[in-house]
Amino acid sequence: MFSFYAPARIRFGEGCRRELPAFLKKRGTRGMLVLSRSLTSFGEELISDCRREGLEVSLFVTERGEPTLASVESCADAARCAGAEFLAALGGGSCLDTVKAAAGLAAESFPLRDYLEGVGIGRKLQAEPLPWVALPTTAGTGAEVTKNAVIACPEEGWKKSFRDERLYAAGVFLDPELMTGVPPRVTAESGMDALTQLLEALISRKSTPMTRDLALAGLRYAAVLPRVWAEGSDLRLRGQMALAALYSGLALANGGLGAVHGFAAALGSRFGIPHGRACAVFLPHILRVNLPACRPALEEAARILTGRSDPEALIEWIESLNRTFGIPEDLRFLGLSGAEAEQLVAAAHGNAFSGNPLELEDKAWLAEIRKLL
Repeated sequence: MFSFYAPARIRFGEGCRRELPAFLKKRGTRGMLVLSRSLTSFGEELISDCRREGLEVSLFVTERGEPTLASVESCADAARCAGAEFLAALGGGSCLDTVKAAAGLAAESFPLRDYLEGVGIGRKLQAEPLPWVALPTTAGTGAEVTKNAVIACPEEGWKKSFRDERLYAAGVFLDPELMTGVPPRVTAESGMDALTQLLEALISRKSTPMTRDLALAGLRYAAVLPRVWAEGSDLRLRGQMALAALYSGLALANGGLGAVHGFAAALGSRFGIPHGRACAVFLPHILRVNLPACRPALEEAARILTGRSDPEALIEWIESLNRTFGIPEDLRFLGLSGAEAEQLVAAAHGNAFSGNPLELEDKAWLAEIRKLL
């Protein structure tokens, strides 16, 4: 027995963003477009299209970096001041998570921290969140189709989720044209995040028949990642990678993740390492650790990505990608101490970690992490 959740509508295709105004018009006449600073030209285009449809749309530009307590609350305050009946997010995973969280917080009267897993007081949303629409500009996090927003607190060294089944987007417009200007480094690191999500969702202890099928289908699309990195202007390749990220988001939202994401979140929150890069560093090592518990699934993944039903070939393929993308092969570049490694293991536990196919005690995980130092 299992359940499956997803946004109400997903639209894919070149130029599909132009359908946004008609979609928003059904949700109200006043809203707010939230975007990353580098996307102002696309933002101006969308606002002009909306205004031609008679919509009153204000603009909010997110700060660089991952969502924080302050940045989400600022976005929610702006939505209240604008009297927004809907929100639209144009950007990468951080922008989408900012809007997702702001949509839930806008109608509430308590601070965001109260609602966060692990650090809050367990408060639940009472009011219905504002409807929000996702226009992803990177192919990585799958945040457009998940029910949680990841919030960082650099001062305290943590990342936690704001989660509610009502936080799914009302609509997703997956337009490859929005992704052609993404730099190679971002393409690589966001792509490695999507690849990690597909593999972890495939082998998760929480997986279901639907999420496993989605993960396998997503891996077929993710096989183009090296070519997307090298040929970033190719819309067909960008579209395939966008679908890989989409499928990864649907799979993880309904089937869970694993230890790679647990360690990556801990590393990112404590040392400011971009999430996709952190996932890429841990992925081959954690797959080797997990192999005894999920060999058949990794054999299938290996056939898709390498043409060989050998998990070691899959892991070597991932290590080769990391070398191509300039991603470190271990954690030596950080110069971590033994105490910091212990803190990393302690901080890795959370919702993502709970789906890992192999259960190990912290002492065993610490031994594995020390191999990377």
